Amino acid sequence: MHQRINKNKKIIFALIFLAIAVGIIYTSRHLITDYMLRGKPYAPFTEKSSYDDFSWYGARMNRVFNGDLFISDIAVFEYKDAPPFAPPLSTMLYSPMFFLGKTFINGLILIDFFYPFCFFIFFYVIGFLLTKQKWFSFFIAILSTLAAKMANFFFNFEFQNFAKYFFPFSHLETNLLNKRESVLPDYFILLLAIIFILLTINTRNTKRGYIYGVLMGIFAGLLIYTYPLYAIYMGGVWMVLFIYFLIVKDYAILKRFLCGGIICFLTIIPYFIIQYQRESIISGQELLERWGGEFERKINFHVYRYYIVYMALMILTYIFGRKNKKESIFVIGCLASIIIGLNIQLLTGYNLQSDHWLSRVAPIGLNITFFMWVYWLWNFLKKKGIIFKIFNIGLILFCVFSFTRSIHAQYLFSKNTYEMFTIEDSNFLNAIDWLNKNTEKDSVVLTPSLKRNLSIILLTHNRVYVPNAINTLAPEKEIIDRAFTLFRVLNVKPQHIGNLMDTEKNRVAVSEADSENMGAEYFFYSRYAPHELDTAIKNTPCTVPEKIQKDFINLYEATEATAKDLFKYRADYLFWGGAEKAIAKDFNPENKDWLKKEYQNDTTAIYKIFPNEI
Repeated sequence: MHQRINKNKKIIFALIFLAIAVGIIYTSRHLITDYMLRGKPYAPFTEKSSYDDFSWYGARMNRVFNGDLFISDIAVFEYKDAPPFAPPLSTMLYSPMFFLGKTFINGLILIDFFYPFCFFIFFYVIGFLLTKQKWFSFFIAILSTLAAKMANFFFNFEFQNFAKYFFPFSHLETNLLNKRESVLPDYFILLLAIIFILLTINTRNTKRGYIYGVLMGIFAGLLIYTYPLYAIYMGGVWMVLFIYFLIVKDYAILKRFLCGGIICFLTIIPYFIIQYQRESIISGQELLERWGGEFERKINFHVYRYYIVYMALMILTYIFGRKNKKESIFVIGCLASIIIGLNIQLLTGYNLQSDHWLSRVAPIGLNITFFMWVYWLWNFLKKKGIIFKIFNIGLILFCVFSFTRSIHAQYLFSKNTYEMFTIEDSNFLNAIDWLNKNTEKDSVVLTPSLKRNLSIILLTHNRVYVPNAINTLAPEKEIIDRAFTLFRVLNVKPQHIGNLMDTEKNRVAVSEADSENMGAEYFFYSRYAPHELDTAIKNTPCTVPEKIQKDFINLYEATEATAKDLFKYRADYLFWGGAEKAIAKDFNPENKDWLKKEYQNDTTAIYKIFPNEI
């Protein structure tokens, strides 16, 4: 008894120690990058480092940092309290870290420490529930947190990349756990849902079984508020398990699943109410088009090779796991659910971000499959003497190399990219600082610069007059009306509008991460991209049809607006720097009675708008 307690203490100590180590690894890039910048301001989200973070994820996090727990529209004041158009729970999970961190950078460091720390512990629990092996579960946790794409490479026959995991300092692509928001922090809910599914099917105690079933239903339901693809994925796993227990007539577990299903249904009811309420502002169809929905109600044969691989894995899993029926059926469910997700359009009529099924969702099922295969092999080799010892040494070396490789990868990433993570324009930063300290939260800043609009919602507590299509509930017609009204008041030339829509200029801008000239993406995002089932998987460029481009330019030329027309929407400040002067060369804010200068530095001024003076 005493020995068992000491052994458990060692396991708990090792678990916490390794979880802390994983958390430190994931925060290290912030610290290394900040050190390498040598006094330059560290900016974790810039257009050069990641356009998605710069234009979307970073702005959502900034809204949380500025006190918005339940986020709807990121950019437009008029819709700040509207029903959310993106899953709200993801950003809510950031909130405690920003509250504790006090500053944005500190909050970000806490986020990148706390959630990988939790993921390591959750993966350990999942491993233990599947294998009942305390020490082997450390391998599972390390594999899942520090080598998350290893199984992808193995099952996709990319053995050159797979082999790199067995070297202590090999260079691999950035880890899956760095992906916001689909993984960080959404795995927090996903892994808890998996844990309670496993507890539900493994617990013999009836009372506890129902409790776990209820918790399974709650966390499975919450997935729709984080990353809907995970909700669909867990639904597929649940369905496979339900069918299995129905076939084997295990009615005790079926009752738990039914109980969990009812709770899950009740949990997701508010989600559909939100969808209905949002229709009064913008149609769901327009949002789906904007986000790149693929609208074909047929089987997606473009990824047939993955179906072959996953079906082969299911058959082999069934063969290898004959002695562990529940566990093998769970693994089969994790694989089958990927195929279900890739064809969810058969049920819904559309698939959204279908490439994420392979890049974000598939690694979950593939990792679980891989470590269960390794476990079954480990079990098989137990009686093989020296071979078993060599195999264990190999597992230990793999775990050690995972840490050395991950530390080295974070260092290399920071060393090679640190120059992307700074903003050197001190005048711009000083103006941003002034906005944060001297303006009302949610007050609206006007600028004709697309990059400045994105920067303002990323770096300040302010809203903007001209939103990016991905950041707002405003319908396309309103986005264009806002932009054209402001552009006309500032006397922006039609040539600039033409440049914003030019296909070749947009292609170059996207390749160079030049957000100032990505007009098509800014105003339409993916709405006019192809909407076939292979669009996302082939990474088809988002181009605006020539007719839409011409209509856009013609509409601007026909638009007439005066300063009074600005006040159809809230307008508080005009941001006036080098980018604005280059776009609106003929506009001089100094001779406008309705503009009063509130701030000035060497290159940038900020004017307060007084509508009564017009």
